[in-house]
Amino acid sequence: PEDVSLITDFGTYEISIRQTDKGISYKRSLALFEGVYEKEQYDQFRNFFDQIARYDNAKAILKEK
Repeated sequence: PEDVSLITDFGTYEISIRQTDKGISYKRSLALFEGVYEKEQYDQFRNFFDQIARYDNAKAILKEK
């Protein structure tokens, strides 16, 4: 999978995957911004969490060299 970086009014979400000498390094970061949001922003808020769920549930295929 490719690296992911989402930056919204509600928070940030990042994933990075690297191959190292010892194996695979997977780094995931989620930061939520404190705040009160308008009800008109609900669809954007939900979309942010839907994207996070999609990336968190993604599968990786490992192949031998």
